[in-house]
Amino acid sequence: MGDSLTRYQYLDMAYFLSHNGTWISPDDIPNMVIEKTHPNWNSFFNFTNIQLNVGSSSESCDCYRTEGVVGRMKQLENRYFNDSKGNSVSFLQKAGHLPFRTSWDAFNIYDNHTRLFVTEETNISIAEEGNWTKAVEFVCAMNPKPKALVFNSGFWLDNELSEEKVQVELIQKLRVCGIISVYKTTTATSSGRILRPDNNRARLCSLADLCLDVSWTRLVRDAPDTKYWDDVHFNPPVYSLLNIHLLAVLASSDLGVDFFV
Repeated sequence: MGDSLTRYQYLDMAYFLSHNGTWISPDDIPNMVIEKTHPNWNSFFNFTNIQLNVGSSSESCDCYRTEGVVGRMKQLENRYFNDSKGNSVSFLQKAGHLPFRTSWDAFNIYDNHTRLFVTEETNISIAEEGNWTKAVEFVCAMNPKPKALVFNSGFWLDNELSEEKVQVELIQKLRVCGIISVYKTTTATSSGRILRPDNNRARLCSLADLCLDVSWTRLVRDAPDTKYWDDVHFNPPVYSLLNIHLLAVLASSDLGVDFFV
């Protein structure tokens, strides 16, 4: 759960699972994790969704977005992937202060939904909308329920996740419903600018069951070839490296949960 950086990490993981352990190539055009290689958002949603509906794999995309500046238009993007091996991974959009929105109920996210994405705002029927607490309640009600929730608020200044009371409430809600909490720290920018200090890092890494500390991404900007396509978003294979790190953190945990099938 998070913003666009978490979306691209999700797409990279879902591609890996649906393409026999193959990671996304930086040479792929259009590219699964580089939105600017697509003419518009609907094209991006359609292309990425089709790529994940292969073989025994399936993805449903509860998605709508108009063109324009983030936060100035209505948008929702919640994606649900599963395969015949029993793997499932999801992305729920919750970017900073922007509300979590869904047009589907938590109990039918894996039903057969239409592949034709909504193109008009008047056709959106919002089932639930709310803050971080509401988003976590939705996750707890999902069927099947995920074993773990990886979350990060991204580069957003106005954000209730920075409040200690909210942090404690989210972790407690996840524990009550039996979901492992994994806080992902905020990745580095290509310029080295600090768009939003990750003040949540120490406290949430302490509160959560697991911490995915991605501070190593500051080394990416010193790589010999370009690993960013703008100041915050990565080119492949950085999301693959983030996912390998995530898998290592899950595999090495002693929480008594089998994350792999």
